Amino acid sequence: VGIDGTVTGDIFEVRAPVRVGHLGGVLDFDGAADGLDAGRGVADAYAIPGDLTIEAWIKPEGASQNPIVSFQGPGATAADNILYELHVDVSGFLGVAQENGANLPEAGGLPANITVGQWHHVAAIRDISNLTWTLMVDGNVIGEVSFTVAPDGGTLSSLLIGTDGTNFFDGEIADVRVWDTARTPDDVRQNLGVQPAADATGLAFSAMLDDDTSGPAGVVSDGRGN
Repeated sequence: VGIDGTVTGDIFEVRAPVRVGHLGGVLDFDGAADGLDAGRGVADAYAIPGDLTIEAWIKPEGASQNPIVSFQGPGATAADNILYELHVDVSGFLGVAQENGANLPEAGGLPANITVGQWHHVAAIRDISNLTWTLMVDGNVIGEVSFTVAPDGGTLSSLLIGTDGTNFFDGEIADVRVWDTARTPDDVRQNLGVQPAADATGLAFSAMLDDDTSGPAGVVSDGRGN
């Protein structure tokens, strides 16, 4: 079932075998114009201001600001707020961001030892009650990032992969998952190499990104059927 969204740029499927656990094909992003807008999901399922877990397999190919997954809009109003974002920055830090009020961002990151040209599994777990993000790389917790208030707004925002609307991921991305629960590090670690069931509890979005998305009319399948 195709996602109700759009592909920008010339994203294409890498059909060569990828020797990373369960991964088959992956999407290659050129770092200049490629991105996937997956919309808001059925009944705004992707608009998550509370507990959250983001996961993805990534292979960065350039030392730049690399947005992996982001939920935000194109403007600078509260309606376009970032409800969540996971990215790798120019220093190899794994970072997160969110916004509260009219374009009032909170962001942070940690050294992640993410190597250009190598595959890594990255994850971020947001616990609203404790006001923390727990960041993970390759199944290991690398630390926590604190924030002061939960995000809000985002009524015009949408789920973006490989872009935040301004910056673009340079490299390959596969098996993106967004959960509306704060999964435990053990949950993430034990299942990072296993595709979740479509009806898994708390799974809001899941896409292997092994579809043919050549050109602007490309379609990507969501394991949730959205």
